[in-house]
Amino acid sequence: MKLRFALVALPLLAPMYTAQATSTPDAHKLKADRIEQGLTPIYSIAGETPQHSIQDFMERDNIPGLSITFIDQGQIAWSRTYGYADLAAQMPVTTNTVFTAASVSKPVSATAALALVDQGVIDLDTDVNAYLEGWKVPENEYTQEEKVTLRRLLSHTSGFDRYFHSRYAPGVQRPTVEQMLSGEAPSKDRAAKMIYEPGSGYKYSNPGYLVVEELITDVTDQPFENVLDHLVLQPAGMQSSSFAQPITGELAARKATGYSANGKPYPYAAYAFKALGGLWTTPNDLGRWLITLLNDHHTGEATLLSQDITQQVFNEQGERFIFSLWAWKDDVVFRHTGHNPGFTSFVFGSVDKQQALVVMSNSDNTQDLFDHLQRAVADTYQWDYFRSEVFDVYEGETIDRRKASLQFDWNGQYLNFSEEATGFYMQINNERFLLTPIAANEFLAEEKSIKVVFDEDNLNEVIIWKANGDRTTANRM
Repeated sequence: MKLRFALVALPLLAPMYTAQATSTPDAHKLKADRIEQGLTPIYSIAGETPQHSIQDFMERDNIPGLSITFIDQGQIAWSRTYGYADLAAQMPVTTNTVFTAASVSKPVSATAALALVDQGVIDLDTDVNAYLEGWKVPENEYTQEEKVTLRRLLSHTSGFDRYFHSRYAPGVQRPTVEQMLSGEAPSKDRAAKMIYEPGSGYKYSNPGYLVVEELITDVTDQPFENVLDHLVLQPAGMQSSSFAQPITGELAARKATGYSANGKPYPYAAYAFKALGGLWTTPNDLGRWLITLLNDHHTGEATLLSQDITQQVFNEQGERFIFSLWAWKDDVVFRHTGHNPGFTSFVFGSVDKQQALVVMSNSDNTQDLFDHLQRAVADTYQWDYFRSEVFDVYEGETIDRRKASLQFDWNGQYLNFSEEATGFYMQINNERFLLTPIAANEFLAEEKSIKVVFDEDNLNEVIIWKANGDRTTANRM
């Protein structure tokens, strides 16, 4: 007999938080000013690299609007907004402007699923076919020994492939979740497909979270958006948030218009999915969710989740529920990004410091800005990780540059190094950049904010640290 979950109306009251912010309002304003005006690349030369402002990036990258919230020790420390929610109407972004959270919807949806685990409605490690009713994971070559479980769905190790789901114009019939999973009309997408044995690997999967949506609906016998209201949005005090599709009521009047990278508006479209990318919300509301989640973790208050569950959520050595995680000393850093056509969002925080940045925009073209904001927060609030690196010019003897003047394949890009009369250069396809030595075997392409590391004993490959901090390898051609 299946457990059924009864929804009971809760008062729309924000929870009480016991922690106190670590800085005064004036100190936070100074820090917000510094972040706003002091964006620097991840790698730079001391005294040479200019700083840029958020407004500079918005103008350069054609970003119409932006909304930022920073939380600190149980409080919204500061919020700032920039630009326009709608260019044609010249409607400015405010703290009440709602954006689609895109894939940042996933960790909010996961919070509800884990709350059902807390209540004993779902088991993390039971085959989800024991709970699913309208659609079930088809038995196939990959499910003979291992099964799809909630743990694996939340951690993107369930075996499902990755693809994006279609949007639908208002008035057009949208498919049900079961039709989307089965690939049946009116769904425009193929059926959810498994490509590896559950638990044997990792692949970020939108269809996996579509299964989570179906699972939550089946075990509660309630509409997905109602369950999320009850388990997450209301307890966290998220009064400007909804998973309902299409967007309705006063939230519809406050929604931003999404824009492409070249500044063209997307027409409004409703999503047939909800759990994996259908949340409409504000950075302040996402901040309230994070405050509640972190408070549950540190105090055991269990407004959203038990401490036993949050210890799994923020365990860098575990399955990585909800967030991408990095361990540094005794702290854990968490992050999640989101992108739907015309909208991008970003959540980045410290578990130990109970601080986090939430950024939402109505633009496709924000990756570089988000990377710079991430480092600016880490620098300004003195985090030990994700900070920018500033180098002095190295004056000593370097590796033999003529010996290192070779050609490489860099993930499909042509890479050539050449020692010339005017300096040591790196060519990426048809662009050339002067390399500045920062160590005997390390060079910086300051204009591109790329760090290059040679091993003189093995010139068959070279390490390239990209402008977003990713470590990559180029192989000799």
